[in-house]
Amino acid sequence: MEPTWPAHRLAAAIAGKQLASRELLRAFLDRIERFNPALNAVVTLDAERAMQAASAADEAVAQGRALGPLHGLP
Repeated sequence: MEPTWPAHRLAAAIAGKQLASRELLRAFLDRIERFNPALNAVVTLDAERAMQAASAADEAVAQGRALGPLHGLP
């Protein structure tokens, strides 16, 4: 998985249970940590709430409940 994949590919990997939302979020948070000091593109970050949402998305996928075409994306 690459966080640079297009959204539809990431969403398909989540729906297909090849990728967890928490795993994807962690990859994005790592990129933010790496690049944001120089870019200052992310002004407000709530990683804890994002992880809660990712966990809920993973739970929904595990139960067979998808919430739409971008389900589970950060």
